[in-house]
Amino acid sequence: MRQSLLIILVSCFSLSANAANQVTIRPLEGHTNEFGGREITRGFRVASDKPLAGRFVWSLSTQERTLARGEQELGVAETTDEVIIKFRPNSLRDEVILPVTLAVAVVVEQDEVSRKEFQLWLFPDDPLGSRGEWLRSLDITLFDPVENTSKEFDNAKIPYRLIRNAAALNDAEQSGMLIIGEGVSLRQHRSLAETVLQAAASGRQVVLLAPADGSLPVPGTAGDGLPEGGVPSELRFARQHIIAELDKRLDALAWPGTNNTVPSSRFLIESHHNRVEATVSDELRAWPWLEVRFPESNGVLVMCGFRVIEHWNSGPTPRFLLVRLLESLVPPANDE
Repeated sequence: MRQSLLIILVSCFSLSANAANQVTIRPLEGHTNEFGGREITRGFRVASDKPLAGRFVWSLSTQERTLARGEQELGVAETTDEVIIKFRPNSLRDEVILPVTLAVAVVVEQDEVSRKEFQLWLFPDDPLGSRGEWLRSLDITLFDPVENTSKEFDNAKIPYRLIRNAAALNDAEQSGMLIIGEGVSLRQHRSLAETVLQAAASGRQVVLLAPADGSLPVPGTAGDGLPEGGVPSELRFARQHIIAELDKRLDALAWPGTNNTVPSSRFLIESHHNRVEATVSDELRAWPWLEVRFPESNGVLVMCGFRVIEHWNSGPTPRFLLVRLLESLVPPANDE
């Protein structure tokens, strides 16, 4: 009897010890957006309370259809192991954005001891598809002395009229959307801040992409330089959540190749010489997004601090974010 009781106690202790061995799976990347048709690399850290011999198995699926799967051995004598998996889903047609599920698990012998599922989104390379007519209707004027924005616009076949001299932006005959290329110095081009405010107040859609430095008077405050009647109806500051507002499928917390961050130029609101300004700053409390709307003219100014041009080729979010921004200013017709 005593021997049987001892065997039962040892067995229970063994089962308890196995159950106490917690196995966790943590992704190394924070982004969820990937390009279809390209090789995708995802990493995971597997950790356990004691050395673990097992297999790491994974599958990529959509609508109960498996797109890819694989498995590999885990380190026998280690309590942590990093697993790198690679797969290449098919290319996507224009304007098709596909939700997929990446399921990963740790299997010891035949038992699944840990499992997680992650929602990913696959995007096509081209964020514009067949909306050429809408793009032409924007009638974009681009000021881009840095020349990075114009390069990516050319690659994406975004039509624009290039202005090389900041003084030419004051031309009263100018119309359509005005975009200030990413990385432009507001400090070097001193008249630019006043120019973009005047353009928005007069009724144009103006986009200022991640300036390198300098400041802009905050509209609706003393000393903003706007004429009477140029009073905004809306002054909005926002952080990364604005990305999900424009498209909930886009990555608002991390972009690939950026150490799990969303890189941005931020705008700190501060007072200088009795004038309230939005100044480019590295401070975390500063804002990456400023939006100003003028009711009488229907003009709008968006200062987008997210560095969409610099990271255009890193992942889908930067290029699709820019397109969603343009769509929010001038919505495409229903048939596009």
